[in-house]
Amino acid sequence: MFLLYFTPSIFSQTYRSIDVINGLGFEDNKEVKSNAYALLIGTDQYQDFDDLKNPIYDTEGVAEVLKEDYEFEVEILKNPSKTMILNKLRAYKDKLKKYDRFILYIAGHGTYEHRYFNEGFLVTSRTRNEIKDPNYESYLPFYTVKQLTDNFRSRQVMLVVDVCFGGAFNDKITKGRSVYTKNNHLSAPQFLQNQLKERNRFVLSSSRLNPVADGMKGKHSPFAQKFIHSLKINAEDSIVTANDLSSELKTLSSRPILGHFGSYIGSSDFVFKAKSEKISSEILVGAAIKEYVDYLKELPEFRLRQKKLLSPELNQIVIQLQEASQMGNAEASFWLSLLGKRKHGIELSESEINVYADDAITKFTSELENGIDIHIGYLAAIQTEHIKKFTTKSKIQDWYTTATNKNLFMCNLFAGDYSKSIGNFKYAYKFYEQGAEQGNSFCQFELANLKYNNKTSINDLGYETDDYKLWLQKASDNGLQRAKEILFRSTVNK
Repeated sequence: MFLLYFTPSIFSQTYRSIDVINGLGFEDNKEVKSNAYALLIGTDQYQDFDDLKNPIYDTEGVAEVLKEDYEFEVEILKNPSKTMILNKLRAYKDKLKKYDRFILYIAGHGTYEHRYFNEGFLVTSRTRNEIKDPNYESYLPFYTVKQLTDNFRSRQVMLVVDVCFGGAFNDKITKGRSVYTKNNHLSAPQFLQNQLKERNRFVLSSSRLNPVADGMKGKHSPFAQKFIHSLKINAEDSIVTANDLSSELKTLSSRPILGHFGSYIGSSDFVFKAKSEKISSEILVGAAIKEYVDYLKELPEFRLRQKKLLSPELNQIVIQLQEASQMGNAEASFWLSLLGKRKHGIELSESEINVYADDAITKFTSELENGIDIHIGYLAAIQTEHIKKFTTKSKIQDWYTTATNKNLFMCNLFAGDYSKSIGNFKYAYKFYEQGAEQGNSFCQFELANLKYNNKTSINDLGYETDDYKLWLQKASDNGLQRAKEILFRSTVNK
């Protein structure tokens, strides 16, 4: 009796409404503006300490790649005093906005005092030695730099420190790296948007609690050389993060570490770059549709029955499809017309739906005329999903037969739903069975549904019906939430 709870396929419905999200805040509805700033501090010359060869040269090299390849607005302080550094950081405190990104790069001397202060310090050009300044008043404590930058309004702040004992900047040096792993299925603007939702504070240090080499004059320090190289080799990627760069630095003998400081949330990454020019529309569509299908699989039945649903996941899928459609992708136009018709994440007028549908029809038809049939099933679905009527029933049958024989994505489900809707159980069974055998959980569910609710008709066609539970179990095993719920109810009711 539990299969009486079956609902018609979610792919064939037009009455379940999911509105465009209006109450989720600025970040969820439009692309945010995020300016990128970098302050680079290099100190070669010291009043009471040995001069170094490369810090200013290192900061100039890093500044160049950040400016040219990552479009950061860069500023360099050469041999500054403690007061100059603090004044500059205070200026950035006033300048930075909520969604901006800020990098502080420091190259020079650093030290660690473990007897009285148990703290790391930056040595500036005018810092006095320990004999002249036993209370470390002329030193700049790591803690002060962390406290100042942690109080910046911008959600993304990263310190890159190429100084001895730089690991003392890291509040969680013994707790390992970030657990974050980026999602390459998102478009670059969406990725940046997601990362800016939470506050993070990263520190990439050239060492842990140990000295680091300055290197040969004119050839960058070992850390700076590797850091610049990492920036350059990742520059062509659409998305570049702190974790991407730190993975390139693991082989250095100084054992660089990427960690956190201050009020770090723990699930986002510092974004050096997020530009989508190099992401193809095909990748955008493929990722969006996979997310859409996965989302539908995970919906519980009570959610499917609601006429109004709010979903930030669907909203982002729509944004991604719109971006691909603007790039001329007809498949994106098809899915937008379908989601618009169902009111899944977007509400469109009939005229707006027609615009997307016409774009898809024109391009898919042109493909067919040139012997390309990779979208032939979607062409049929435009009519069978009640988006727009434009062709004959015989053509639709031919198109679906071709699409399902080629195993085109989701076309077995579209074809089965259409055949069932016109009472052709023979073809509905054939299409669902093809999809079910290929592992499509929706087709497995609908095949079980067809076998259970139409036993007489299916038996008359010579097909077995007693194995409906097997297909229901397969749908459940493949992650379809509705199937899991029905199996659970059947177990409870026994």
